[in-house]
Amino acid sequence: MAGRGRSSFTKRQKEHTRQEKRREKEERKTQRATAKVDGVADDMTDLGESQAALFALDEDAPAPRAIPVEPGADESK
Repeated sequence: MAGRGRSSFTKRQKEHTRQEKRREKEERKTQRATAKVDGVADDMTDLGESQAALFALDEDAPAPRAIPVEPGADESK
C-alpha cells in the first residue's frame, strides 16, 4: 500500500493546526470569563468591606440625634 500523497498530508497538518488554535482560543476565552467573574466578585467584596468600614458604628458613641424642627415651619418651600 503506497499511503497518502503529499497534499493529503499537508491538509491533515493544516486541519490539526486549525483545531489546535481553536482549542487554545476557547481556553483563553474561558480564562478571561473566569477572570472577569472573579474580578467582579473581588471588587464587590472590597466594596462591601469599605462600606462596612464607613458605616461601622462604635458601640460607645452616642446615638445620632434628630435635627429639631420648629413647629409651624413649612418644609415644602
